Amino acid sequence: MADNKAKPTKPANKTPPRSPSDPTKDRAAKRLSCDSNSSHEGAVAGEISALEEAFRKFAIHGDTRATGKEMHGKNWSKLCKDCQVIDGKNVTITDVDIVFSKIKGKSSRTISFEQFKEALQELSKKRFKEKSDEEAIQEIYKLIEGKAPIISGVTKAISSPTVSRLTDTSKFTGSHKERFDPSGKGKGRAGREDLVDTSGYVSGYKHAGTYDHKVQGSNYNAMKKKGWGGEKAVNDDQGANSILEIHIFHLSHKVTRVVPESALLIVLGVFLGGIVWAADHIASFTLTPEVFFFYLLPPIVLDAGYFMPNRLFFGNLGSILLYAVIGTVWNAATTGLSLYGVYRTGIME
Repeated sequence: MADNKAKPTKPANKTPPRSPSDPTKDRAAKRLSCDSNSSHEGAVAGEISALEEAFRKFAIHGDTRATGKEMHGKNWSKLCKDCQVIDGKNVTITDVDIVFSKIKGKSSRTISFEQFKEALQELSKKRFKEKSDEEAIQEIYKLIEGKAPIISGVTKAISSPTVSRLTDTSKFTGSHKERFDPSGKGKGRAGREDLVDTSGYVSGYKHAGTYDHKVQGSNYNAMKKKGWGGEKAVNDDQGANSILEIHIFHLSHKVTRVVPESALLIVLGVFLGGIVWAADHIASFTLTPEVFFFYLLPPIVLDAGYFMPNRLFFGNLGSILLYAVIGTVWNAATTGLSLYGVYRTGIME
């Protein structure tokens, strides 16, 4: 029974003793050292942790693949500049490079944290010559602790009148204003293209399209602008006049057949001239050939065919055309001279 009772106590004896490096003992030792203030190691350990944090920040600066355990020479030089280890008198950039080359390995391009502290110890002797080695290293640690790389060359927003005038699209003038919409968004290609004006007028001319009204004095274009009917109304008017001519010409022959046909043509020309004058078409009547075809030629041709023997209009087409040409020339000459004489006398003005 005694042996059976002793067995459960064996596992307790198998528990290994605590090692000297047990974390519990270390924490107790640190608390003891801090409470008694009899040891300087606790303060140094706190400084090293802040120093190591600064070392890590500078080690990974500018390199996304860096782990923070090693530092390149470029970042070492930047650390010395940003933390004011280089004062330009006791420590220069040359001294920093020499110390880095001295501390790093021959085939290595980086230094570890331990080598970093050795390099700082070398520089502290030059940076703080008037102080002891211990005080000098503490002073140089203070320059580096809690520091981070200074990023230079970053553009900041500047709110000045000059910059606002150059960036605010609502204040743009001239062609630059046409390249942006009211919201400030660019119009793209539409804002850069210029529409070519092929009217023949210079830019800024305010009286475009008024030449006919001012110089020629024609009321034809003015009546068209007022809604007179345009080209279609002119053609309708010409057709109506032609029909009127035919009826008047035929009626004159039925009433009196003793009047020479040439005299009837002159009377008819004067009558047509009055119609044209009333419509303010003197220039068109006397100069353009379409007036001959619309006003003079149809009634002459039809009248000539009407009075041909046996009413053979198509059989005597050659004679009709010859008669029409002679009659048209005669009518144009007599009518033009008559209208010109009336115009010179100023009766109808």
